[in-house]
Order: sequence, then C-alpha cells, then structure tokens
Amino acid sequence: MRNLFLILLSISAFNSTGQMTGSTPYIAQFGINQVENDSGANWQITNADENDMVIAIVDDSDEVVAHAFIKSKEYYMFKNLPIGNYSYKFSAAGDYFESKRITKFNGCDPAVYICEGDSEWTMEVWVERSSLVGKTGEISKDEFFN
Repeated sequence: MRNLFLILLSISAFNSTGQMTGSTPYIAQFGINQVENDSGANWQITNADENDMVIAIVDDSDEVVAHAFIKSKEYYMFKNLPIGNYSYKFSAAGDYFESKRITKFNGCDPAVYICEGDSEWTMEVWVERSSLVGKTGEISKDEFFN
C-alpha cells in the first residue's frame, strides 16, 4: 500500500509541474482569459519555435485579454475573444518578445449566420534570431508582465 501511495505521489508531482498546451500559467499576473460568447473571434496560434512558449494577446489599451502556454510545434486556438484589435507578446526559453502589429477581429454575427468555430486568423510565432541583429522584438521581463 505504501508503494502505491509513493507511485501515485510521484505521478501527481510530475503532472503538476508539466505544462500542457492551452494551460494558463500566469492567471495571477494577467487574470482569467476574457471570452465573449459566440463572438467568433478565434485566433489560432502555432508555436513554430524550437522552444515552448507562453503567448499573451494584448488589446488596444495594452491590457492582456488572454494567454496560453503552447508547446513547441503545437498550436492553440483562442476562442471567442472580445471583438477588437490585438497584438501579442510571448516568452520563450527565458526571453521575452512582442509584436505591435495589429490584428483586427470582426468575429461573426450568429444572428446572421451560424458561427462554425473556425479561426478568423491563424498565425505562426517563433523567435527570429539573427547573428547581426540579435532577437527581433525582444523586451524585458517587466515589460512582458506589465
């Protein structure tokens, strides 16, 4: 019985430290992800980088509206974001980055047609590395969390 308890304890310890794509590790810093029911503003993000990342979706007021952990070479779809304009920032391998390029979400109007749950926008994210420039879009840890 004691051995079974130790095995279960080690499995639960392993699972509690590992992140899964879609988990939200920074709820304390960013709050819970904002959702607008049936908005249809879905953004599929593919982590094309060699490292796992946490991506944060940022609105016009520089507030994070949603974030998620995405394993390397996997994707995650933010579903039913509030209608609006967004940019993003992300952390990967202990570094922090942002892109101020605005992506506009119109969503879909369920009164006019059925929202099928497809992504309105898709995007691949990775760290752009160059020996001449360094890392494109790099920001500080403080800038990432503020």
